[in-house]
Amino acid sequence: MNAPFRAPTPEQIRTRRATARLTQAHAAALISGSKRTWQDWEAGIARMHPGLWELFVLKTRLDADGQNAVCHGVEPEAAASISYPPRGEMAK
Repeated sequence: MNAPFRAPTPEQIRTRRATARLTQAHAAALISGSKRTWQDWEAGIARMHPGLWELFVLKTRLDADGQNAVCHGVEPEAAASISYPPRGEMAK
């Protein structure tokens, strides 16, 4: 059995996103999060839940050469158009 995922460090989050060649907004959209939350994770202000980290890792798996990430689930153009309600407000 594989070891469970642990909360990543801010450096791990930044490195994985950069390897996947994603902006913070695109990375956040890939796991249905907000850009602001992603920024907080990369800055070390908040900790990313291990389940979200596992999802991000799975969606940005490396190709056979181990170089380029293959993203699954959200096209960059679609991710850029996702908008979120202000914090604390329910979507109507």
